[in-house]
Amino acid sequence: MDPLLLSVHDYHRAARGELPKEVLDYFEGGALNEITLRENIAGWGRLKLYYHVLAGIGERDLRTTILGQSISMPIGVAPTAFHKLANEAGEIATARAARKAETLFVLSGSDRSDG
Repeated sequence: MDPLLLSVHDYHRAARGELPKEVLDYFEGGALNEITLRENIAGWGRLKLYYHVLAGIGERDLRTTILGQSISMPIGVAPTAFHKLANEAGEIATARAARKAETLFVLSGSDRSDG
């Protein structure tokens, strides 16, 4: 049975068990001197989530819209590269997963017009 994946740490642990070390190193790394990577990690460390026990048992609805398009939650898949390192279908698999989750997928691309 697959482990329950609830946090970024859970996904990291699962990836460590599935991906070759050099692929995981690529995904974990940041560009140039990794300033943005360090700032993102620090930002998540500053984020505090407070919960209220028994504060309501009604169904939650995370739906929202982006540019008029309804999505299931305020989370989207950011443009990144080399998805095929993790799955042979690459960005197609990622787009399908985002669609299944009913959320946004942003495809990175080239602005080159020499093709």
